[in-house]
Amino acid sequence: MQPSNEIKVISKIYPQIRDELKRISEYAKENIACNYFLFVPEEVNKEEPENFKTFQNMVDSLVDKAGALVPAGYKVSLHNAFWHFDYHIISMLLDGAPSYIHLVIKPDNEEVYCVSHDGGLWRDGIMCGKFTSKGEFKSGRLSYGGLFMYDETINKIKRERELAKTSKLLQFLKSGDEDKVSLAIKQLFKSTSELSIPNILQIVKEWPIYEPIFKSSHKDIDDIETLAISISESKTRFTKEAKAKIIPYCNSTQFDVQFLAKKTMKGKWTGVDKEKLTKILVRGNFAIQLLKLEAMTEKKIPGTLNIATKLMKDKNELVRNAAVASLGALGKEKELKYLLAIGKDEEKRDKYDPSRLIKAINEIKTRLA
Repeated sequence: MQPSNEIKVISKIYPQIRDELKRISEYAKENIACNYFLFVPEEVNKEEPENFKTFQNMVDSLVDKAGALVPAGYKVSLHNAFWHFDYHIISMLLDGAPSYIHLVIKPDNEEVYCVSHDGGLWRDGIMCGKFTSKGEFKSGRLSYGGLFMYDETINKIKRERELAKTSKLLQFLKSGDEDKVSLAIKQLFKSTSELSIPNILQIVKEWPIYEPIFKSSHKDIDDIETLAISISESKTRFTKEAKAKIIPYCNSTQFDVQFLAKKTMKGKWTGVDKEKLTKILVRGNFAIQLLKLEAMTEKKIPGTLNIATKLMKDKNELVRNAAVASLGALGKEKELKYLLAIGKDEEKRDKYDPSRLIKAINEIKTRLA
């Protein structure tokens, strides 16, 4: 946030009015009735309270002093925190916000700035930073929990939250710096972004390197893989950027990496990915074949029926049953006749799950009806 002219004005006068503003705030806390009588809307005011003249004189004195310090075109006044909140919300029994007195600087453009004795700055009712006792301004804001944080702290937290999505995560893990390693592991397991999956796949790929690093935090490869699946299952789709980083791992020569990549991509393939999907090498592994066939069937990629028909004779029963399901999902008259012929041949029929076979036949019949 670049300091506005108003902030520059307050920066110059704040060190000179801070102590008086603090005394007025403390007096208002000790004399709540005076505070309410002067600052709260008329319907809650009663008769002039004891010590009010003293309080009024303190306020007038500070307004005059501040008014003489600001350039022409600025109006100076005081208000309490009821200006920021609906006064019905705040009870007179509380001596916090209602008794907090602010010096108000209002330029001709009607944008209102106010400052508290501890340096807090509000712009149109929203806290936007703090002044040091010397008048140096640092921008910031209140968090959802009501805690004030400087922008530099907020940006640091943002960078930490983004860590799991960037290649810096792997650098931190390998740094040997205990604090960086701890932060990287913490942010990784807090991540819900699909952009952290490529980092997880790389960690699995180089697990012998990363194993002692995660072991120190009582994490193992199962925890890492479970995290990747959990993130994937929480997303209905992946961004183009995430897919571009994940799909290459689907062709890894390491089975555990390839399998995890395929698992995370389950349900995330789109039409634009069909060429990459069809080029994935199965290398004779039934688990990869199942995931590939399932994805091709889901996306109705041309050529899937031919592949499924060939896989009907695969040595693995799970693959054969997946091929039956694929034919049922995409097949037409040709595939219906093929499945019916299998159903009539007891020797062939025994090679498949009967319920899968019946379901596939009924799916095609329904579609052709």
